[in-house]
Amino acid sequence: MSRGKIMVVDDSPEDLEILEMILEDFFITSLYDNAQEALQALASKPHPDLVLLDVEMPGIDGYEACEIIRNDASLSDVDVIFLSAHDSTEEIIRGLNTGGIDYITKPYDPEILRNKLYKALALRAQRLHLKKQAETATRRAQLMLTEADISSHAIRFLRASFEAPHGEQLMMKLVETLRTMELHAVAYFNSDTEQHIASTAGSVNALENELLYRFDGLGKPFIEKDSHMFVVHETVVVFVKNMPKERNKRMMLRDFFTPVVEGASARLKYFDALNKHAGKVNFSQPTPAEKHHEM
Repeated sequence: MSRGKIMVVDDSPEDLEILEMILEDFFITSLYDNAQEALQALASKPHPDLVLLDVEMPGIDGYEACEIIRNDASLSDVDVIFLSAHDSTEEIIRGLNTGGIDYITKPYDPEILRNKLYKALALRAQRLHLKKQAETATRRAQLMLTEADISSHAIRFLRASFEAPHGEQLMMKLVETLRTMELHAVAYFNSDTEQHIASTAGSVNALENELLYRFDGLGKPFIEKDSHMFVVHETVVVFVKNMPKERNKRMMLRDFFTPVVEGASARLKYFDALNKHAGKVNFSQPTPAEKHHEM
């Protein structure tokens, strides 16, 4: 397997030297001590697979550089990971809003750092594979979000939920419903005996994992900012990334999610009762909480 190409941008010579020592034997690296020179290098090909961007730099900082990268169509396949001495929720949300897929905190643990990069490269390869498949298929007509459409999707999901024998199947039905509605979303179930996470995109990146973990259990049912919305109800969290701008459509989606997450939570309680009686615990894959403790 070919080694991933990593561009590192950090204004600290000491941090650049440390990162080079950690990465040089495992990846093809290029180092830059300022964002302006790194952006000039990105204008030429071949492009790196990942860019590690320090958040705090003089001149163009990491967030600004990421926005420039994300606004360049020719760099759409280049993923950005932030380097930071902080990990506040505000920083994570800002990083996600500017187009980053993960953040790595200083000081660096070499093994954790390399594992994060390997996982990011694997997710990138999966995404590019799915993108290639999508480009060869005929794109279906975009689904119009009308009140009748949304109500029918909610009813179909609730009916289908009663056929799900366990939480993993319930999650598949929820993600299928959201994908049919052309919602870009990540869902998380976290009951006593059932923990599952899935995305309409097929994979969940590290920032999405972290945000789901942080919003799990909050008292507010809806948390909205720009095109993002978190729907929180007991054991269910749904993160929608492409909320429409129109107020009436946003309200219709709120009306859709209220019975959907309540129904999913009720079904998970039923599974909990069955699992406790049978002595079972069902985890389909590492959950946000588990991934948080791995960091």
